[in-house]
Order: sequence, then C-alpha cells, then structure tokens
Amino acid sequence: MIFSMLSRLRTFRIRIKPEEKTLPGIKGETIKESLERGGILFPNNCGGKGKCLSCRIEFTSDAPPMTDRERSLFDPAGGSRMSCQHKVNRDMDIVVPGFSIRDDEKKLRDFRIASGGKGFGIAIDLGTTLIALYLVDLESGEIISQHAFVNPQMPFGGDVMSRLEAAKKD
Repeated sequence: MIFSMLSRLRTFRIRIKPEEKTLPGIKGETIKESLERGGILFPNNCGGKGKCLSCRIEFTSDAPPMTDRERSLFDPAGGSRMSCQHKVNRDMDIVVPGFSIRDDEKKLRDFRIASGGKGFGIAIDLGTTLIALYLVDLESGEIISQHAFVNPQMPFGGDVMSRLEAAKKD
C-alpha cells in the first residue's frame, strides 16, 4: 500500500553506499524522513531540529549548499550534511556513517524465570530504539521465538525528552 501511494507522488532515488540499498525519497520531505521511512534510524537524535549530529550523512557527489550551522561543524569542502536540514529534490548517492544492513533481532541471554512455571510467557523489551518480543518456555527459560521492530516513536527523537517536546506540539 505504501508503494502504491508513493507511485502517485514525485519520488527520487536515494542510493546508500556502500550497501547499494536504494530507498524512495518523496519530493519535499527531509532526507531524514525518507531514510527513517526506509528503516534507517538515527538514535539519540534531536527530532529534526538541526541541533545534534546524529543524522549526519555524506554526499558522494553534488552535495547541496551547507546551512550556516553545517559550515561551523563540517569541512566546507566535504560532503557532510545533516539529513534533517535538507529536502529531497533529486536522485542522490549518500553514505550513512555507522549504517550497515543487519539483523535487528535482539538476543536475550541468561533468561530464567525465578518462580519457575509451566507453559509459555511473553517477555517485552520496550527500548527507545527497538521493541523486542520474546516467546519463552516458562519451565526451561528457553526462547522459542523472538521478533524485534523499530519503536514507532523514533522519528520524534532518540530520547524521551525530545519525544515529549514533539508531543506538546501536536
């Protein structure tokens, strides 16, 4: 459904090097918004205010003009930019420092039920970046299955205070 909606909007390709992952970017949204929609997250971010460096990306060519803040932080000759401060308006090739395609499932170690028990239980790890669900055999403590997904609050900031500030605006 998302891809059918995207096909009606003006989209551009965002190619992420060296992973060779390609994401659609919607004209007018920030590069950060496009990357987050594609599953690339920026933990501990300021929620798009341009105050942190969490969403830094590197343009491999044809970088957009720097903002005043970027000029004070980055080498003016380089391709570093804050993805929250630039809009999608063309195809682009970028590097996202620290990003690599990986398995987002967490591993739970040394998990045991103190009181014992029979049957199955569900353990939930509610983190600021990931939410992980575990199906656990209560008798042995063995993890039968697990699933992790991105905390849907990530686009509002990487910490609770940024998320509270974003909630106050709505």
